[in-house]
Amino acid sequence: MQTNNTSDSVLLRKSQEKLHAIAIELLKGDFAVEGKLVAGILEEADLLQQVASRIEEHNAPSSTGSSVCQNNEAIAPSPSRTGLSPSKSIIASESFPLVFIQDNALYKVGEKEKPDPDGTRGTWWKRVSLKEAEEIMGVIAALAPGRYRQSEIRDEVIARGALPTLPIYRVDVVITALLKINALSVPTRGYYSVAGGTPQEWLHVLERYPKRGDLLSAKK
Repeated sequence: MQTNNTSDSVLLRKSQEKLHAIAIELLKGDFAVEGKLVAGILEEADLLQQVASRIEEHNAPSSTGSSVCQNNEAIAPSPSRTGLSPSKSIIASESFPLVFIQDNALYKVGEKEKPDPDGTRGTWWKRVSLKEAEEIMGVIAALAPGRYRQSEIRDEVIARGALPTLPIYRVDVVITALLKINALSVPTRGYYSVAGGTPQEWLHVLERYPKRGDLLSAKK
């Protein structure tokens, strides 16, 4: 019985990877692609991955240390191996912080903690040029496999000569964007690991996120 379950898991994962690859190719294409179509493909792929994970968890031997890391912090659930996921932002309103590419820059828009005097809650934003974002993503991809802090990623970018200086907030903007599309996972609090994809695929997915230029006129 366990052998059959394992075979089912392998087949499900292969199907999930094929669906994901199809979605990525559609996003790469020069022709217009209906966002809901790609979102539907990715959602189906995610469902297959979830079922496969449950089968594998059921077959896996129990271990008292499997759900905690060395410092006893809970390990966050990891996304699928290839798991880029733009679907939720394409077909539904996205929660803050928002990320999107506009005017040759990658933006992160957050909501203020305290409301303004008129009772409304304003927003703040940060940006990093697309060129810098690509440089940072390239270094993040080159660091895989492994897990790294924001400061370690920043230092590695500078050490490799990609950028002479790099404010930490720009790394944060890129990391937030990659977390949004499940390109990064959080194996331990404060650390990040590459979960799947390449910088080129990450940018193609991020380009599909709704542009919110209306929020950029707000005071930071």
